[in-house]
Amino acid sequence: MSVRGRLRTFWRSARGIRVVGPAVRAADRIWWARAIHRTGLVDSEFYAAQRGRHALSDRRAVAHYVARGFRNGLSLNPLFDEVFAGGTLPEVFRVPAMYAYAVSDRPTVSVHPWWDAVEHGRRLAIDGSGVPALERVWNARDTAEIDLTIAGKTVRVPFRQFREWALFAARAWSRKDFSERVVWQAPERAATTLIRMVQKNDRRYARLLGQGARLAQAKSDTEVVVVLIAPNASQWISAEILARAESSVRVVGCPASTRWADVVADRAAEAAGEVLAVLDPRIAVDDAEIESLVALAHGGAAAIPAVRAFDGTLVGIGAARVGGVFPYRIMEDHPQEDLDALGELPIPVPLLTGRTVALPTRFVTESGGWNRALVNDGELEVLSAALLEQDPRVELLVVPNVRPVQEEPEEAFVQRRPAALRAAIAPHCSADSARAEDLINRAEFVLHSWEPGRRQRPTARVQWRRPSATSQRWAIKICAPAGPRGEVWGDTHFALGLARALKRRGYFVAIDSFDARARSTAYLDDVAVVVRGPYRIDAPSAGISLQWIISHPDHVTRAEADAFDRVFAASSSWSAAASARWNIPVEP
Repeated sequence: MSVRGRLRTFWRSARGIRVVGPAVRAADRIWWARAIHRTGLVDSEFYAAQRGRHALSDRRAVAHYVARGFRNGLSLNPLFDEVFAGGTLPEVFRVPAMYAYAVSDRPTVSVHPWWDAVEHGRRLAIDGSGVPALERVWNARDTAEIDLTIAGKTVRVPFRQFREWALFAARAWSRKDFSERVVWQAPERAATTLIRMVQKNDRRYARLLGQGARLAQAKSDTEVVVVLIAPNASQWISAEILARAESSVRVVGCPASTRWADVVADRAAEAAGEVLAVLDPRIAVDDAEIESLVALAHGGAAAIPAVRAFDGTLVGIGAARVGGVFPYRIMEDHPQEDLDALGELPIPVPLLTGRTVALPTRFVTESGGWNRALVNDGELEVLSAALLEQDPRVELLVVPNVRPVQEEPEEAFVQRRPAALRAAIAPHCSADSARAEDLINRAEFVLHSWEPGRRQRPTARVQWRRPSATSQRWAIKICAPAGPRGEVWGDTHFALGLARALKRRGYFVAIDSFDARARSTAYLDDVAVVVRGPYRIDAPSAGISLQWIISHPDHVTRAEADAFDRVFAASSSWSAAASARWNIPVEP
């Protein structure tokens, strides 16, 4: 390693040392501020507006930004969206995005969800000046024009007008004034009202907003309402600009104390559509998946997807009252592969669960038994119980082949009131346990017993029904996260290839993300293959355990490897050396 590399490594490690750490972090902030000042991009009036101030000097604006502002989504320039730009730059959670931009290859960096700085720069590169598009527009801010592109629709606006929009939104955000000020163009005839919720600090918000705009443009009978819950500055400002440039999308803000039930009930009361589609802020679903849920609601049913938790395991394909405070969530904590036995057609369930649903709007507006002040851990369970009380013929469905992942941690709707939920659910659905057992059987399991589970929810103790005497159930455990975050990991694709090979042998195979490495249903697995990457995954206590070391072999200890029944590695020479060093058979 070079001298410069060793110094960089030492500096990084020094940040965590108790005595010198504060001084090192202070030096970082000074370094960041100097680099940002040199860009000449600081709009102190815009930054002051986000802080609720009339004015700030450039120096004070940058000092606040590097100390804490960037962590709250505050931006130093209206054309530089801190959260969006940070998602395309390195070390986003540690350093301010404007600093990362300053030391990057600036012409290649995307800095705003609606303005394509990279394309703007390409069009102007003919003069050979090499000045990045952001700096060029800012330097010519009195006369420059920019193209805002939202879901394929482009609007050209003077930069001065764009800046006024951003200033107006920034001042409203500083006051936490989320009232609607943008003129919204309602569709002439709305068949569906789509509520796209976005929560604080979600870095996917531009993608979620863009999907809402695309659906509003593509479907003239769809009313799209974007609800931002406790948005940070970047989220609110970019959402307001979207509403001004694309008038078919309605943007609404809510404080952090807002309940899921409040959002749904308020929007349902104003909805123009016969069907209401509500999307959990933690998940992303594609257009076709939304359409499949909406089609069932237009047929008179209430439909939910088979939502997966942050770790990739099932949240539940509906719920049932089987005892305990909370209803049992059917197949909770199972790997998604256990749904394959159910097919692709919608399946009736005793109760709905989760926070994503498509249903006739009247189910909400006419459901007198739904207490919107209830706990936020069982809104759909309460709503569906109230619907059944009014009309036992109401069809409640789960769509097993729509399996979105809760990609983001929960930042909204965290209040818990178990006693209220118990009071709401207790009078309903006394025969649900039989229906829940039927679904478990359809998924090729046999129910042994109901047992106490996490947070006062019962769980099902089940046994896998083997298709034949020689059938085996395998689990591949990897270091990658679940959902789209894990799709860029080589470990994921390695596991997919291995799973295909094992399935050709006739085995059932589930792939567990790193966060699901110790899922509660692992007792069902005959064989677990731990694909050892950058993180340690301990040998499961049940079944046969195999470790396959494909990377970071220097991180593996003898004690770790010795806990497995067999150990394999992706190198003949390393396998031989490890076998001799540990006195454990390690096979290539």
